Amino acid sequence: MKNLTQILAYIGSVILLCSTPSISRAACPEILYASGPAELRVDPSKAVGSVLTSITVTWPTTLAGPCARGSYTMVYAGTGAVVMPNPTGGNLYDSGIPGIALRMKFDYVDGICSTAYWPVSCKVNNTTSLITGASMTVELVKTGPISGSGVLSGLFANWVTDGGVVIAEHLWTTSIVVAPIPTCAVTASPIEVPLGAVALSTLTGMDTTSPEKSFSIDLECSGGAPSLVTSVYVTLTDQTSPGNTSDILSLTPTSTAAGVGIQVLNGGVPVHYGLAPDVIGGDASQWFAGSAGNGTFTIPLTARYIRTLPVAKPGSANGVAIFTISYN
Repeated sequence: MKNLTQILAYIGSVILLCSTPSISRAACPEILYASGPAELRVDPSKAVGSVLTSITVTWPTTLAGPCARGSYTMVYAGTGAVVMPNPTGGNLYDSGIPGIALRMKFDYVDGICSTAYWPVSCKVNNTTSLITGASMTVELVKTGPISGSGVLSGLFANWVTDGGVVIAEHLWTTSIVVAPIPTCAVTASPIEVPLGAVALSTLTGMDTTSPEKSFSIDLECSGGAPSLVTSVYVTLTDQTSPGNTSDILSLTPTSTAAGVGIQVLNGGVPVHYGLAPDVIGGDASQWFAGSAGNGTFTIPLTARYIRTLPVAKPGSANGVAIFTISYN
């Protein structure tokens, strides 16, 4: 009798397994992995609401899971808590990193669904596959102070039918470290560079120069992860003649000298002037000053007079340059 009881229990378990819902759901959810760099550098000085960085996520051309077949409404959404509504539609979802939220949207979904920020709902009618030709963008958005590094990992978004079936899940392939770069502020402005009295007779001909005088632009940088540095770029603009792209600074209108100009040198090379570019590398006048970590960062420069005309006139010779610091 003891053996019979065991056999009946075993048979019962087999019957129970066979009574589960249709096998069409056994393949759900499909796992859609998202990958990114091992480390993402973000600028903590950006304004709240700014996009810190974006990652493009792609997956196989066709997702063919039995659970995807049928007609239903699909909701695409983040799985983190909603931090706040996205000002341009959709939601900002908790990333797990203080001060940083995620938002996502389809870039292209073969005409099936909206490219608005998630959550979005779409009518789906699939007979053989889930979706063909799709990709999306995941954006990291600043929502508050960023006080340190954090990690993106695990599940961050999913696709759920109106019947509650999770069709697909988006997971990070590996952990991504998100770390703030240092941000810098100028310690003194304006910076005065006295070139002193120079005898016109020492500038004996065109392009002759006076002795150089040293000065520096000093920055105080903070807020970065200990292992990170920020690339510092500088642009000088001629205040008197903003369209000047030469390497000679114009004299101010109140200067009484003529036939001379001023040069600023970086590493012994005269700097060209220009308008501050909108992006890093967007203008030939922008130059790389070095990499700065937390602490003081000094940009050493020199300045000198240069003769610009065959006939020069003595007098006061002043110039004003505006410097713009950019970080990357």
